[in-house]
Amino acid sequence: FILSSSGLPDFNAAPSISDMDTVILELNNATRKDSGIFAETWSNLLSESMASHELLKTELDAVDVSTAFPTGGIGAQLKTVAQLMKTKESRGVVRDIFYVSQGGYDTHSNMQANLVTRFTELNTALEAFVA
Repeated sequence: FILSSSGLPDFNAAPSISDMDTVILELNNATRKDSGIFAETWSNLLSESMASHELLKTELDAVDVSTAFPTGGIGAQLKTVAQLMKTKESRGVVRDIFYVSQGGYDTHSNMQANLVTRFTELNTALEAFVA
């Protein structure tokens, strides 16, 4: 999964019909013996992806991170990582890999002030993460 710092969005958040997820699953379960291996594989993967997405969305929405993280930027990203770490058992994973980033280090002026700001943001976010 790829998550933004604001978490996992709903799958098809603005469907054109009210029961779009059901229609998608019904259409993709309509394959026949002569549909071919590619159609069957695609349909199965789509159904599995939708189910995995829904499970992860439900788990993340239920997670309570008691630590106050800085809003936005690296703080929001690390909060999302903390939420994912708390869902490890329910997701049935042994190991996760997370990637977060913080831009703004390529400074061409006011280097000292910019670095102080970046490092302060990073330090505050890391303190919340390890708390």
